[in-house]
Amino acid sequence: MHDVEGFLNKLGQIRTKTRQIAHKAEAVLRRQQSMVPELRNKKDAWILEQQRRKKDEIEDLVDLMRRYQQMLEMEKRDVEHMTALADICDKKQKRLELHTLAIQLHNQLQARPAGLENFADIATNMAGLQLIRIPGRGYRICLTLLDPRQPQRCCSLLLLLDSEGKYKVSECEPALASLDELVTELRQTCNLTQFVHRLRQEFKKLLLAHPPSAETAQTEHNDAVASA
Repeated sequence: MHDVEGFLNKLGQIRTKTRQIAHKAEAVLRRQQSMVPELRNKKDAWILEQQRRKKDEIEDLVDLMRRYQQMLEMEKRDVEHMTALADICDKKQKRLELHTLAIQLHNQLQARPAGLENFADIATNMAGLQLIRIPGRGYRICLTLLDPRQPQRCCSLLLLLDSEGKYKVSECEPALASLDELVTELRQTCNLTQFVHRLRQEFKKLLLAHPPSAETAQTEHNDAVASA
C-alpha cells in the first residue's frame, strides 16, 4: 500500500515538473515569437539604411563626376583663352613684320604717301595669303605663290567651327589626300599658324607634281575670290 502511494506521489511530482517544463517551453516559445517582428523590423531598418548609404554613395559619385567635368571645362576654356591670346600675339608679330617689309618696299619704290594705308594688304598679297571672311560660314583661306611657274594660281578652302566648337574644313580646292590629317592635327593643337604653314606645303607639293594650264589656274583664282 505504501509502495502504491509512493509511486503515485512520484508520478504526481513528475506531472508537476512536466507541466512546469511545458510552461517554461511555452514561455520561451512566446518570447521567441514576440522577437520575430522585432527582428524583422531590425532587418527592414538595416536594409533601408544600406539602401540609403548606397544612394548617398551614388549621389556623392555623381557630384564628384560633375565637379570633375566642370574642372575639365574650366581647363578647356583656359587653354582656349591662352591659345587665343597666343594667336593674337602671333598675328600682331606677323603684322608688324609685314608692315616693316611694306615700309622697306615703299622706300625702295618711292611710293606716294597716300599708298601707305594699303601696305598691309600689299604685304599680305606678297606673302601669298588671303583670309576672306564669309559671314555666317567662316573664313576662306586663299594661298598663292605656291608654284613659281604660275604664282597667281590660288588654292583655297573654307575653315569654320562645327556645333561642338571644333575646327572643320570644306570646299578644299584642289583636293588634298592629307587634309583629314591636317584637320586632326589642328583640332589637337589649335595652332592656326602651323596649320596654314602645313597647308601651304601640301598644296605646293601637289601643284609642283601636277601643274595645271594657265587658263585653269586663272579660273580657279577668280572662282575663289568671287565666292567670297
